[in-house]
Amino acid sequence: MAAISNPWLFVLAVMVLNVTPGPDTMLIVGQSVSRGHRAGLLAAMGISLGCATHVLFAVLGLSALLLASETAFNTLKVAGAIYLVWLGITMLRDKGEAPAQRVEAPRVSRRGLLLRAYLTNLLNPKVVLFMVSFFPQFIRPGVPGTTTALLILGAIFVGLSTVYNSGMAWASGRLAARISGSGMWRVWVNRVTGVAFLGVGLRLLSVSRPTT
Repeated sequence: MAAISNPWLFVLAVMVLNVTPGPDTMLIVGQSVSRGHRAGLLAAMGISLGCATHVLFAVLGLSALLLASETAFNTLKVAGAIYLVWLGITMLRDKGEAPAQRVEAPRVSRRGLLLRAYLTNLLNPKVVLFMVSFFPQFIRPGVPGTTTALLILGAIFVGLSTVYNSGMAWASGRLAARISGSGMWRVWVNRVTGVAFLGVGLRLLSVSRPTT
């Protein structure tokens, strides 16, 4: 499409961004290791749903409106920080599950995990900043079809992220299943991941809204 500039560079940039660790990666790996690759795949799907929502917001101009309002941005920032801190505390208290329990995980638990991953991505103001600043760099100004171009780039972004996150969930879950001799090490994985979420949540409070 004529409105898209340097599509292969966009793909390369997205692939580099995917391998950069963050809250999404920590959640996926943490769930895969402590609960199995199916839980990690559910977390990956929740992250993808969050990314898709952010893409839609960016296309509709809602992300730009959010950044334009200091009150709205700070509200999202505080809500995201509180949620990540709560998630960290939850993982610190989570002692993992036995392999048999993972196979027969209840439906509500799966929905809860999907929602947990979705909110982890949705409430992250850094994702809003990324969408508003990154995507326009690959759109030619003044060329018809800008909205369609943004949707195409968004679909590529979500698709590549889903493939990478799903592969990471499967690999880390399978590896954990092979090397686990007891459930005790899963407790330590949850503790390390929980402390990381606490740190990320507190650090999120220092994110500043860009000024023009």
